[in-house]
Amino acid sequence: MKPLLLTLIVSITFLLNISGQAYNSKGNCNEIRFLPKSSKPDFANYIKGVKNVVITWDAKVLRYLPIQNALYSYLKKLGFENIIAKKDWTDYIDLLGNNLCETVYVNIDFEYAETTNQSNTIHYDEDYIDNISISFLSCNGDFWSYSSNQKVNARRGDNLEIGIYNAFVDAYNRTKGDFNSYYTLKQDAYQTCWTESILKASYLKNLNSEIEGIYEATSKIGNRYRLAAKLIDDKIYLLYLGGAGVNKDNWKEGEIKAELEPTSTSFLYKAKWYNADKSVDDDDYISFESGLFTLLSQDGKDTYIKMFPSFKDSKNNIASASGTGFAISSKGYIVTNYHVTQSSNKIKIRGINGDFSKSYNARVVLEDKNNDLSIIKIEDSRFNSLGEIPFTIANRASDVGTSIFVLGYPLLNAMGDEIKLTNGIISSKSGYKGDVTTYQISAPIQPGNSGGPLFDNKGNLIGIVNAKLKGAENASYAIKSLYLLNLIDIIPNLPNLQTQNFISDKNLVEQVKILKKFIYIIEVN
Repeated sequence: MKPLLLTLIVSITFLLNISGQAYNSKGNCNEIRFLPKSSKPDFANYIKGVKNVVITWDAKVLRYLPIQNALYSYLKKLGFENIIAKKDWTDYIDLLGNNLCETVYVNIDFEYAETTNQSNTIHYDEDYIDNISISFLSCNGDFWSYSSNQKVNARRGDNLEIGIYNAFVDAYNRTKGDFNSYYTLKQDAYQTCWTESILKASYLKNLNSEIEGIYEATSKIGNRYRLAAKLIDDKIYLLYLGGAGVNKDNWKEGEIKAELEPTSTSFLYKAKWYNADKSVDDDDYISFESGLFTLLSQDGKDTYIKMFPSFKDSKNNIASASGTGFAISSKGYIVTNYHVTQSSNKIKIRGINGDFSKSYNARVVLEDKNNDLSIIKIEDSRFNSLGEIPFTIANRASDVGTSIFVLGYPLLNAMGDEIKLTNGIISSKSGYKGDVTTYQISAPIQPGNSGGPLFDNKGNLIGIVNAKLKGAENASYAIKSLYLLNLIDIIPNLPNLQTQNFISDKNLVEQVKILKKFIYIIEVN
């Protein structure tokens, strides 16, 4: 009876497939173009492009109805179509139409005379109100302020209202005229040429990351965004596709809605999120799970469901199997088992630099079917380096009783992407039926450990895990590292191997912390 090769795990996640930079008739859609906001215009021109005005009352103004009435009358005189007065205009931002730049925010200020200053209450028929000013704020934060030279006698009846109105006219006395969208301000935008149709074609061909796809907000009210997760220049972005309920005229298909920075936790990102009004939240977080993501902000949680690709649409991108591999050169050379890569159409590597949300294309460089070894190499435009390898490859066999440990990614569906450690000893210097090319080890291994590294207690690579004996407890097998060295020796353009062990004096905990950055998930179909 032959030893049972480790069963390859059938994955239910999308295969992470790289297409490099995408192009269409418009050019490179991975190019992000910054479209700057309008520069601050002359105020007389600015208000030609404004329909609405929101009065941002403060407590001082709210005490006096004549002052409020005077402001209403003055704003009507200027020619605004809609005048909205709210204590907190941010609560009513959704009332302002499809373009927030068609709205200006207005505030007024004044000072009391000396008698009033002592009580913060106008003493009618005694006090004067002076230093009256009116200010305007645009969607882009542009600010204009106009002051009156008039002093208003705080008399009862209509006199106060008329006096304040005249003071506003004295401060600024030009009507805006009919609305003209030519003068409406433009807001900052970070634009790509990705559209939903182009993205769908790209996703069906290749997925750069398993979180890529089109997502839709589940909220029943407000903005029901439709967003696309896209890997651009090694960073995940959320692209706006539609669904804005507020300020939608200032959002274009393919525009950046969020920029994601990875955290130390897989699939958890810190988000630079662009709000409906184009203001930025820098302290939001986004967590991706199977088929959805959750936006965590000061306003609470918002859930987005993945709508595309569907399982049926992406069947060609599903990983049919997975194993483990490890780096032997900073230039992208990785070792795994022959039975992991045999007959594969596509090979993807996940876990480079500890990031499991991205995958990289790889190809087979050399295979040794007899010894169940495969050397693959990352070939991807986004790849730079695997970093300096911290271990050496042993060139002689280890003895029975040597303490060993195994690192790998078994049973991905059940155990997830975190690296798994098992340890034990070398039970025999020969494998199944006296096979001298392998060790028998006591460290338990599972499907998915195939191709994983076997280290001694000094952190030297002494073998490559490849099989277990069915029905026997803790009887596993690993190919001796000498046979790997023989295979490496015949690689064209032989990579430089590490000659210094940087982890030999470290304890197991520290060894694993360092080594796990050089051990990867291999996915094939």
